[in-house]
Amino acid sequence: MAELLQKKNNLVHCIFASSVQTDLDEVALTEALVHQRGKSITGLSLYESGHCFQVIEGDRDEVELLYRSFCQDRAHQKMVKIIEE
Repeated sequence: MAELLQKKNNLVHCIFASSVQTDLDEVALTEALVHQRGKSITGLSLYESGHCFQVIEGDRDEVELLYRSFCQDRAHQKMVKIIEE
C-alpha cells in the first residue's frame, strides 16, 4: 500500500506547446509513440500545420527527462511549458 501511495505521489503531468520546422505525418507521430513504449508515460499529442500541443503524464523523473529531450530536439522550436503538476 505504501508503495502504491508513493507512486501516486510521483505522478505528474506536463503540458507544453511547440512549433515544428518540418511537417510531421502519421508515421512520424506513431514512431514517437512507439519509442515511449515500455516507459510508464502516457499522453496526448495534437499536431496541425507546424504546431504541436502535448500532454505527457507519468513518473516525475521520466516526464522531466522526456520533456528535456523535446527541448533538445532541433525539430521543436519555441517550446512553451504551460503547466507541470
